[in-house]
This record gives sequence, structure tokens and C-alpha cells, in this order.
Amino acid sequence: MAYSADYAVDVNAPQAKVFDYVADVSRHGEWGSADDHMKATADKPGPPAMGSRYKAEGMLNGKLNNSTVTITALDAPRRLAFRRRGFKFRVSPRVRVQRRQRRDSR
Repeated sequence: MAYSADYAVDVNAPQAKVFDYVADVSRHGEWGSADDHMKATADKPGPPAMGSRYKAEGMLNGKLNNSTVTITALDAPRRLAFRRRGFKFRVSPRVRVQRRQRRDSR
């Protein structure tokens, strides 16, 4: 059975800054669940790029879970996708950072 979920978060920051933060897989533990204890380390130093790989470690249902994360699409500052292998189930997140006009309630 396939599972799909969409999440939206409004962030009051410049689009490029938000994208750079989310694209840095080594920082995903900062904004994920604290219960996951997620840590990711880049195979090679440098900024995130298409094909960048990371060794990831975290907890899933109370058990240690290791995986390899590869950036499969990167179109800064709008689109990011990555694949996670070695995870207990398939995860193929896509991240879209878009600029929105703020609606005034006046």
C-alpha cells in the first residue's frame, strides 16, 4: 500500500535562505522529530548538489536505522528531491520552496 502526505509550513524568511537550509541534508536532524535522533554526513565536502550523497542514521520505531540519501533533483531556490536507500520503507521526498504574497487581514 502506498502512502502519500503533503505538509506545508510558512516561514518568514527569504526564499533562497529557506531553500539552502532545507537542501543541506546534514541539517535535517535540526528540523525533524527529536525522537528520530537523525544525523547525516556528506560523503564529500561542499554545498548540496545533484548527486550529493549522505550517510544518515536515525531511529525508527525505537530501532537504529541507517540509510544513504542521494539528492536526485536540485533547482535552487524552488525544487529539491532526494532518495533514501536502506531505510525500512521507501521514502522519496520532494521539497518545493515557493514565494507567496502575504495576505493582510485588514
